[in-house]
Amino acid sequence: MHHCSTCKYCCIKYDHHCGLTMNCIGVNNYHLFIVFLLTTITYILHSLLLVIYHLFIKGNLFGTYGWITIIAAFIVLIHNALTFYYVCHMVYMYLSMVSRNIHSVEDTIITNVYEKSRYH
Repeated sequence: MHHCSTCKYCCIKYDHHCGLTMNCIGVNNYHLFIVFLLTTITYILHSLLLVIYHLFIKGNLFGTYGWITIIAAFIVLIHNALTFYYVCHMVYMYLSMVSRNIHSVEDTIITNVYEKSRYH
């Protein structure tokens, strides 16, 4: 049991307080958070593919679109690529913790104990 300082709620097997869902992530909704991350990856990947398709495959890049549209599309492309990388890293981290049946608070404790150990 852990007490969340953000929402003042006690949560069993508390992981973190998610600012995106405005909810504590714990034993009751951990699987939903993983599904949320996987869905986010799907939508970001879809957006990346749409921008790539419209800019490079559908038509002439410089003949069909104006310069402002092209610049905006490249900004969206870079933003989505960085967000995709970040969310994929989060999914990898959380799936590795799920495979070890621990949450991020336990992972932090294990990591700190391991780093302070002189036998590693």
